[in-house]
Amino acid sequence: CALPIFPQEKMKNMLYPSIYGDKMNRRVITINSPTMAIKAARLLSRKGIKAKTVKLLPGQSPRGCSAGVEIDFFKVNAALDILTEAGISYGGIVIL
Repeated sequence: CALPIFPQEKMKNMLYPSIYGDKMNRRVITINSPTMAIKAARLLSRKGIKAKTVKLLPGQSPRGCSAGVEIDFFKVNAALDILTEAGISYGGIVIL
């Protein structure tokens, strides 16, 4: 017997569809500008880390960043190293 999906849950999933099946394994590296988030996602993809740009709502980021890059929890350290090496600044890591 399947549990019913309430409208709020449907909307949340539509706003932020994850590139991963399990929401517990996704993290977002916050980045100040959408342009830099796109560049970061492309760089990470080239380096073999599956990445997707996401727009953050006000209050989702402690530093007020408006964009981010969604990655797998287990790839966070490698992704941060790649971004630091490339000179791309980031604000922090959040869980959506």
